Amino acid sequence: MKYTFKFKLECVNKYKNGVYIKRPGICRSSRDTFIHKVRNWVALYDRFGIEGLKRRQFNKDWTKDDRFIYF
Repeated sequence: MKYTFKFKLECVNKYKNGVYIKRPGICRSSRDTFIHKVRNWVALYDRFGIEGLKRRQFNKDWTKDDRFIYF
């Protein structure tokens, strides 16, 4: 299941504030799997900021500096 940027940001903010995050009704994964995804989003948010939650562009032309930052 793909989540929207807005939903990811909302989950990250709730997780950081200690608010219970309700799993989406159409989500097939278990509660533990969903919380694992949220923790991953929090780690991305902490490392890259809001840009870390956005979907990546595939077939992007990477500059030498971009490659150094991400890898």
